[in-house]
Amino acid sequence: DNGWHKSLSKILAYLEEYPSLQANIEKPDNLEDYIDNDKGYTLYNILHVLIDNVIQHSEAKSVAFKMNINDNQLNASITDDGKGFDHSIEKEGIGLRSVRERINKLKGKISFRSAENQGTDISLSIPLII
Repeated sequence: DNGWHKSLSKILAYLEEYPSLQANIEKPDNLEDYIDNDKGYTLYNILHVLIDNVIQHSEAKSVAFKMNINDNQLNASITDDGKGFDHSIEKEGIGLRSVRERINKLKGKISFRSAENQGTDISLSIPLII
């Protein structure tokens, strides 16, 4: 069952087709060969929240989604040119809190770089062998 992979493909297609957003998407064709279902659904849930945040909150005109597998690690980044946010004053909502919890469950790392009116760059890495 690779339902998570189909769901990920759908959310990426939605991002690509979103009317007011120019999207550039790069991901491995054989992603499901590297990730089991349990990890895959968790990864899908993480990416769904992050992509939804771009669509709902960023006011971005363009977004780049890049994913690769290198040295038994999945790396992904989401970069937009939206309004960004100031980490020092923004409270982390339920969505980002759940993303951090899921990243921890996968023994991964995530970083956010953002500044007001300067877009957001999110990078995450997840080990494929634990």
